[in-house]
Amino acid sequence: MFSAKELLNIAVRVEKEGEEFYRKIAERFTQPDIKEFFSYMSRQEAEHARTFEKIGEEVGAKEETYLDMEDTEEYLKSFVEGKFFPSPEVMERYLKEKSVEEAIDFSISVEKETIIFYYEILELLKNEKARSLVKGIIEQEKQHVVKLLRIKGMIT
Repeated sequence: MFSAKELLNIAVRVEKEGEEFYRKIAERFTQPDIKEFFSYMSRQEAEHARTFEKIGEEVGAKEETYLDMEDTEEYLKSFVEGKFFPSPEVMERYLKEKSVEEAIDFSISVEKETIIFYYEILELLKNEKARSLVKGIIEQEKQHVVKLLRIKGMIT
């Protein structure tokens, strides 16, 4: 059983891992447009982490309701136990071996997974302000996918 607060804490972790991942990609590749794009993505993820932290503070104890989700608990557990982004050590090896296109493909898949996870969080929140903020993040994550696809189209 998970609380909305616990899932928000996971979202913060995911965004911080994304920030680091995109920063490492920006450091890895030398093309100025690729560096700038992934630096932008890193900044976006940092902003999302701050937003989820803010939502978590607002949710606080008053909405620390534990959720009985028999059908969805295993599904959410896979998100909680899994990692969206590789560990820093794995990331270093991964980026040394991969092309820009492969890094973009991986980024697209992770962005799609986070969108699904954030929709799950959205369903659990009762506070309208928090729901609005999460909806905004979901829309930004969707735009990340679009931008990644555009960048991929420009380099392939």
